[in-house]
Amino acid sequence: MSLALPPGTCDTHIHFYDRSYRAASTTVLKPPDATRGDYEKVRAELGIDRCVVVQPTTYGLDNSCQLDAVDVLGTDIARAVVVDETVTDAELAYFGHRGVRGVRFHMLPGGAVGWDALTPIISTPCSACRAGSSSTTSDGSCHRSSQTASRSTRPHCSPANSSTAIPVDSRRHRPPPCPGRQSGEPVPIPDPEGANTMNRPAAPPNPTIERSYASYPSLMDKRVFVTGGGNGIGQAIVHEFAKQGARVAFVDIDADGGAGTVEVCAADNPRHTPMFIKCDLTDIDALRSAIDAAQREQGPSQVLVNNAASDDRHTWEEMTPDYWDDRVAVNLRHYFFAIQAIAPAMLEAAEGSIVNIGSSCYLMQEDFFPGYAIAKSGVEGITRTMARTFGVDNVRVNTVMPGWVATDHQLERWWSPEGEEGTLADQALKRRILPDEFAQMVLFLAADDGAACTAQTFLIDGGRY
Repeated sequence: MSLALPPGTCDTHIHFYDRSYRAASTTVLKPPDATRGDYEKVRAELGIDRCVVVQPTTYGLDNSCQLDAVDVLGTDIARAVVVDETVTDAELAYFGHRGVRGVRFHMLPGGAVGWDALTPIISTPCSACRAGSSSTTSDGSCHRSSQTASRSTRPHCSPANSSTAIPVDSRRHRPPPCPGRQSGEPVPIPDPEGANTMNRPAAPPNPTIERSYASYPSLMDKRVFVTGGGNGIGQAIVHEFAKQGARVAFVDIDADGGAGTVEVCAADNPRHTPMFIKCDLTDIDALRSAIDAAQREQGPSQVLVNNAASDDRHTWEEMTPDYWDDRVAVNLRHYFFAIQAIAPAMLEAAEGSIVNIGSSCYLMQEDFFPGYAIAKSGVEGITRTMARTFGVDNVRVNTVMPGWVATDHQLERWWSPEGEEGTLADQALKRRILPDEFAQMVLFLAADDGAACTAQTFLIDGGRY
C-alpha cells in the first residue's frame, strides 16, 4: 500500500469484532470478526499513530471486547464505552483506570443507549453524594452532572483514588474469554463436532518439554479405573499411570480415541498394557458393566479417577430441559455411580483413593457453557460428602481442578490467539499448562504419598484463580 499518512495521524473511530464475545440480544449488526491482530496490520501499513476505539452497537453494555483488545495495542489509544443510568461509581473508576475517556450514545437501530439517555445518566447522583459523604458544587448539584467533560464525571471516584480490585457489573466488563470462546452467535445444542473450528487459525503446537517426574513405587501394579481416557487430560492420566507400572482400565465413548490412548502407552513398553472398554457413560448400566468387566480382568479397583466430561459451548438462553439433563448426565451423574460401583471393594479392603476431576470454570465465572459449569461445581459436593462417608474406612476422596489445560481437544476446537492472550494475562505462569503436568497431582493423590489427603480440592491452573 503506497499511502503514507503524516506523523501523529489519528484514526478517530474504530471497532473490534470477535465471535468469542457474546453479542447483545438487541443488536441487529453482527459483522464478521475484525480483531486486534487485523487492525494492527492496517495500522502498520498506513502509519497510524493514534486511534479512538469506540464501543459498537453489537455488544450493548458489555464493553469487554473493545477494552481487552485495546489493552495490548499501546498507550496512544483512547476508549469510548457505552453505559446507562445504572452505572456505578466503581465502574466509572474502573473504566477510567483502563483508559476510557468518553461515553458513546447509539443512534443506530439495535443500540443499547440512545441520546435520550444523556439526561438520566448525568442526573443520577453518585453514591458518595447520595450518602452525603461528598461535597457538592457551588450551586448544590452533584459532581456527576456538573463535570461531564472530565475523564471521570465523579472526581472523588477518579482512578487515582481507586483500587484496581473493583467490583464491576458483568454486563460491562467480563474476564478474558476462555481460549476460543464461541458465544457470539447462537450455538446449536448439542454443539456439533467441529462447529467451532471454522474461520480460525490453527493453534501453535504445545512445546516439547523434558521433565523428570517423580516415581511412585506404591503405584506399581495398582489397579486403576479411569473414565474418559480417550483424549486430553484423561489420556494423559492413563498414560502417566501406565508409566508408573499400574494396571489401568479406562472407558470412553470414542473407540478411536481409546485405541489411540492404548497406542500412546504401548510406545513406552509399559509393565501392563491399559485395558480399554468403549462405554457411553450416560448409560449407567453400561458403566456398571464396564466396571465389572475391568474388575473381572484385573481385580478390584484400588484407584478411581472420575474424569469424563464435555465442555461444549452454549448459552443459558438456549438451554432446554433435555439439554440440561444431558449436561448433568455427561458431566456429573456418572461420577457418583462409578463411586457406587467401585467403593464397596475399597471399603472392604480399608484402603483406596478416588480422584474427581473438577473445573475452575465456575470459580472464574465463565459464562459460555452454564450447563457444564454448574454440573462441574457439583463435583466438589460429591468429593466432600463421600470423603466424610468413606474416611472411617481409610478411603480418600479428592478433587483436582484444572484451569485451561492445553489438550489437543482444546487447541483444535476452542483455541484463539486472543483467548490464549487473555488466559496467560490472568495466569501467574506465563505459559501453557500441559496435560502431563496436570496428571502428576492425580498420581500423587493415588499413591501412598498422598495418604493423608482427603476432602480437598487441588487447583492446577498456573496461578490463574
